[in-house]
Amino acid sequence: MGEGDGVGLILAPSCLVPEGKYEVRYCYYETQICFGASKVSVHFSIVNHEKYAGTPIARHYTVESLSGPARKYGDFNIKSPNCSQVREFGRISENPNRLDRISYVSFKNKRILARVRTVVHDSHGNALEDDEQYSVIAGLLNIIDDETI
Repeated sequence: MGEGDGVGLILAPSCLVPEGKYEVRYCYYETQICFGASKVSVHFSIVNHEKYAGTPIARHYTVESLSGPARKYGDFNIKSPNCSQVREFGRISENPNRLDRISYVSFKNKRILARVRTVVHDSHGNALEDDEQYSVIAGLLNIIDDETI
């Protein structure tokens, strides 16, 4: 290869699973800038599903701003306590110790029921081809209690 012939590696390939509800387990979160907006992506993996166990999947939130560089476990600011991110966090973390911050460490070692949807349009509203579609978590529903299994 000549100068300027670099290679871009895809580090987190997208996945496609049928829409529905899945049990997921928290892996990590990261802050990023996507399409000019500050985002938090919370990464999970699907558990207890014969065909899709171990499949990575994420829940993406738009946030007010980042409090530092975009990175794994980066800091961020949320504008409203009424947004879906805060509501879902409160539901999943069960009784958060503080109401002025979010710490995803409370998701650790918990199984969470998530609603999964398929992304069929890109950020410009253009339809994605079948082989370009991917799955995301559309909502975190609740903690799955080990005693109810």
